[in-house]
Amino acid sequence: MKKTTVPVSQFSQPAASAYGKIQGSSVISVYPLNSGIGVYAHRLFNLGLHEELAMFKINGSYPEDGFDRVVKYRFNPNGLVTLFSTRFRSRWSDYALSRSLLHISSPDWFHMIKYNGCVYGTVHDIFVTMHPEWFTLSYRMYFKREMEFAEKLKGVIAVSRFTQKLLGEAFPDVNTSVIHNWTEREFTQRDRVSARQKLGLPVDKTIVLSVGSNLPRKNSKIIPKIMEGLDSDFMLVRLEPFSFLDRNGGSIDGLIEGSRMVIKREVPLKLIPFYYNAADSLIAPSIEEGFDYPVIEAINSNIPVVASDIEVHREIMMNRGHFADPFNPDQWAEEIMKAADDKDPWPGFGDYYREERALSEYLKFYGGVS
Repeated sequence: MKKTTVPVSQFSQPAASAYGKIQGSSVISVYPLNSGIGVYAHRLFNLGLHEELAMFKINGSYPEDGFDRVVKYRFNPNGLVTLFSTRFRSRWSDYALSRSLLHISSPDWFHMIKYNGCVYGTVHDIFVTMHPEWFTLSYRMYFKREMEFAEKLKGVIAVSRFTQKLLGEAFPDVNTSVIHNWTEREFTQRDRVSARQKLGLPVDKTIVLSVGSNLPRKNSKIIPKIMEGLDSDFMLVRLEPFSFLDRNGGSIDGLIEGSRMVIKREVPLKLIPFYYNAADSLIAPSIEEGFDYPVIEAINSNIPVVASDIEVHREIMMNRGHFADPFNPDQWAEEIMKAADDKDPWPGFGDYYREERALSEYLKFYGGVS
């Protein structure tokens, strides 16, 4: 065990200070840090147990910012080199061979177990098996192959009991442990007026916050219909940190009157918590989630949440908060108006969705690193 110098995160690392790092260990992400899986990889790395945060890059357009190491090929048409890497040596396997422990943040690289016997992994969802219409045939075949490698990993994390249940049904030979996600301490309650002034948002509006990509499962197309059911005092602020714009669409640009909507893209990490502080409520209208980061970011910021009535939302909100039929905009408007009156919406949650709980559970998962 040794300590190593790593780039300072844009967020603090209070949970990591008492622990050394696992020598030669890496967290691997295929996605940029402003994506959901990238956020997970970043937060896992910031627990302080791993030496390096690396990107195994497939898509040439994905930004590389924030990684200690990027492993890639200059030319990888349609991920063809990546597909070959499941059967032959590659730059990615050479990197895997050089490390003592890998934690792969999504199934895309579970085949690295062929080259390193100490590989852990995380599965966020299995939508590729549930909604094949959302994915290409080649990726569906690739995912199935990767889940065969999942059976050989040292350990597999499911980010919710809901995901664990679906994994058990689809891949019964994969043994999983559930560790819920968490947020940094920067997601905390602050003065609403001060937050709005910092962000240049009006102080006299009731702000509804929406955070997420334009993937079909995010159900963003219902948002304009929800806003139609709210009076002019309500304003939508939407953060789109990462979006698969090439084939999924779903943008709500131009569908809501300009004075009632602000869309922000590529918001600096340090500013994101203040958007929660500025809001009167968060809406989470997804029809499918393996988890839902914005919900716990809102919980830790102590703002009300109106969420689609799906199993995983009930799990992570512990059946509290406000729930609405994902396809009933009138019900959403009604629940948002109720949520505007919540003054202390999350009593009793304490620090459950914080780094300290996650660190303790990951230490146990890895076998008691100290």
